[in-house]
Amino acid sequence: MSIFSGDELAAMGATVEHYMPDDGSGVYIKKTSMLTGARLPMHEHTYTHKSVLASGRAVLRKGVSEIPLAAPAIITIGRGEAHEVEAVTECVWLCIHASNETHSSKIDNTLVSP
Repeated sequence: MSIFSGDELAAMGATVEHYMPDDGSGVYIKKTSMLTGARLPMHEHTYTHKSVLASGRAVLRKGVSEIPLAAPAIITIGRGEAHEVEAVTECVWLCIHASNETHSSKIDNTLVSP
């Protein structure tokens, strides 16, 4: 099960591409393309990871903090740290995780806190 289904993401103005670690690298990248105003709701991950705002502008909300970002920006998201992302302009958000899971339908089960 994924944190958000493809239909839910589309309704939020976002699409996701998965770059699986099927090359043995142990690095998984989730690319989320977001339309202006799209918002990825509050969620937490099971361990610390890096995210990259590759293009555009966005607001990252971590707990009660609101952090305006302009690309290029590299951000650390802490383990168990509740966060959400809102696109101020069209943007591309990359989440970079260490994982050996090679199935996109299962990846969120290992990365996102229930």
